[in-house]
Amino acid sequence: MLERCAAYSAVMAPWAFFSHRTAGRIHGLPLPGREEDELLHVCVYKPERAPRAEGIVGHHATLGTTDTVMSFGWSVTSPAHTLRQLASELSVDDLVVVGDALVARAKPLCTPEELANLLPGAGGMRGAVKLRDAVRLIRAGSESPMETRLRLLLVRAGLPEPALNVDIRNRHGRFVARGDLVYEKERVVVEYDGDQHRSDRGQYERDVDRLEQLGDEGWRVLRILRHHMAAPQTVAARVRDACAGPREVTHGAATSPR
Repeated sequence: MLERCAAYSAVMAPWAFFSHRTAGRIHGLPLPGREEDELLHVCVYKPERAPRAEGIVGHHATLGTTDTVMSFGWSVTSPAHTLRQLASELSVDDLVVVGDALVARAKPLCTPEELANLLPGAGGMRGAVKLRDAVRLIRAGSESPMETRLRLLLVRAGLPEPALNVDIRNRHGRFVARGDLVYEKERVVVEYDGDQHRSDRGQYERDVDRLEQLGDEGWRVLRILRHHMAAPQTVAARVRDACAGPREVTHGAATSPR
């Protein structure tokens, strides 16, 4: 995608900017689909004419309604406004995945407040209802798309919203592990195990040690794999049963990440 953007930028009008899916790819957002199959999305402000060329999808925007930033030397829709544009085609869950990535703790591209500020101006735009629903569900703290989808699955099943990626410490205050989705009161950790846990031997061994330490501290750990997500009711039932089960009283605690 970046190679095609670079090639097109040589003939791109100086007032045009990359938008929609193309802006999302430039910002490194986790979009569904294969980027090699996507056309380039290019936007201009009215009354300029939207570009028409093979491999290009042209768009119009009203001046003052869409913010832009510079990235790789190109003018691109800002991260927050890219989410607003994507609401015209993505599902609510896909928008939440993108939104969680935008406000991720490590390197946030925008703040939750910036996303909330999109709503008053969304009005009658395509996808306005989806955008409103997604912004309400976006959280800082998720560290992967599948963690986001697992959180949504649990909340929609009626479970309390878990804390995201928090440090768990033992009775002496020493760090034990960082849990993906944590129910501190119930002493339950829900972990999404992606492919890196299967393919990386070192990661696998560290996980085994970490889970054993959590068990020693009285925590119950549920490991969710990709194929489990195809049966959301079963996943939710496992978590509900774990949270309802009796737990031994210990002194280990979960704390927010620094």
